[in-house]
Amino acid sequence: MTDHQTSFFPTGRDRGVTVAVEGFFAFVWFGWGQAAPPSWLVAPLAVGAGLAVLLTAAGIVLTARTAGRLRVMADPEVRRRYSIIVGLEFGLLGAGAAVLGTTGQDRWIPAWICAGVGVHFFPLASTLANRSLRLLAFGLVTLLAGRPLYGDPSDGLRLPRSQPEGKA
Repeated sequence: MTDHQTSFFPTGRDRGVTVAVEGFFAFVWFGWGQAAPPSWLVAPLAVGAGLAVLLTAAGIVLTARTAGRLRVMADPEVRRRYSIIVGLEFGLLGAGAAVLGTTGQDRWIPAWICAGVGVHFFPLASTLANRSLRLLAFGLVTLLAGRPLYGDPSDGLRLPRSQPEGKA
């Protein structure tokens, strides 16, 4: 960063844009999760989607009501690094999803996307001078790491069932 220090969470218009963007993508993720969730997960996903819409709206209102420019994206070097990080993320995640889909492993695409999105927040945290993105990155990567990497990922967050007696 050339003209400002890294903060835990941005201020001013940067805060509004951050809340709006993260809220929007949370809404998309919660919506994707509603495609075929286990019955116990339907209500939490709907609540999450509703809260994400509220966050998005709050971010838009905050951005509109806050005077000034976006400090972080006013720096050409930050815009360049941001574009590289996001471009690599989209390219790698798209390529990985294509490979998973064409090899019949499409059920692993959400886990792949979660991993990539989580990891991309680590370099974005320093690029955008927003340390709170590290918490988001850690949360997404931890969620994925806490999920067993065996079995069928389409089981959602359900715990693996034990095998019946005599079955391995």
